[in-house]
Amino acid sequence: MTILDRYLIRLFCVMMSITIPGLTGIYLLVHFIENVDEFLSAGADTALMVKYFLLLVPGLVYELAPLSILLAGLLSTMLITKNMEMLALRSSGISPRTIAMPFFFTAIAVSFLLLGMYLFLIPQANSKAAVIKESVISPGGSRGTLIGSQLFFRGSASILKAEVLSPDASSLGNVMWYFFEPDYSLQKMIAARKASFENGMWNFEQGITARGDDAANVKFFEIMAQKLPYVPADFVSVKKPADQMDVVTLAAAVHHMRMEGLPCGELETRLWGHILYPFLSVLLLMVGLPLTISRIKGALSMSFGLGMAIGLSAWVLWNIAMTLGISGAVPGFLAPLLTESTVALAGVWVMRRHGMFE
Repeated sequence: MTILDRYLIRLFCVMMSITIPGLTGIYLLVHFIENVDEFLSAGADTALMVKYFLLLVPGLVYELAPLSILLAGLLSTMLITKNMEMLALRSSGISPRTIAMPFFFTAIAVSFLLLGMYLFLIPQANSKAAVIKESVISPGGSRGTLIGSQLFFRGSASILKAEVLSPDASSLGNVMWYFFEPDYSLQKMIAARKASFENGMWNFEQGITARGDDAANVKFFEIMAQKLPYVPADFVSVKKPADQMDVVTLAAAVHHMRMEGLPCGELETRLWGHILYPFLSVLLLMVGLPLTISRIKGALSMSFGLGMAIGLSAWVLWNIAMTLGISGAVPGFLAPLLTESTVALAGVWVMRRHGMFE
């Protein structure tokens, strides 16, 4: 590593230490303004509020990292251009590609760090934040627990243990459903390999049903339809959101749903999105850096504005592609690749146009 590489990496890291906390702080302030009234109305103490908003920070850093890294790269190259260092480097025969490489390698390293954050920190932090918000704003609102894909639900007069097989909880597996009388004696029990909700009815497959504690009332069935006082929406609030599931859990859920022949487009899209999203920052630098590095002097503001406009456009394109994947319009693995391949092609074109491959 040359002295120039170390200097550019240090400058880039200094800028990231400004842009990442800066954008995260602005977003966190907006989130605070939007939610503080709910906490104050619920009588939450200050320490709990502070803990809640601090738990949101890792997820916000992850979400805003591509734009923050792009902004840091643009500001770094603008600074060395303003100080006439870019002119000195180019006059010494140093190519734009040589100047850009330390930024790319640093962004790749930061991208892997962000991926590690999502693997080991962000889902857990999001889960704890959700528990705090739920316990403060709607205490007693949750009547169930989800451990992996295992759902445990307590109704007003029933207890359900099942495996959630679909994102909307309309399909359940390995169902054990107990219904009780007002005196807590067993009224009815349903055990089935699978249950699905359709047209207001629960359809159970391959199981047994029993009334009371009498073994003589046990009946076997292949298919049984029952109208029950619970619908999938009652279980969705219990179901863990995808942003609270780590990559390993998401991958296991996608594999299980495929084995069951169930649609898994939403979870597969989010799985690949979580893996590929951090590397969007590297691709954005491919588009943005040539615009400022090629400017030895003058028109920097225009180049900076164009770079940020491209970054925001890529962010919008990412969200559109993810929506298409979640809705099933495109395959789940393809949705995040659409944005990244588009930005990568644009980056190659911009780099070639500005002589970055020479």
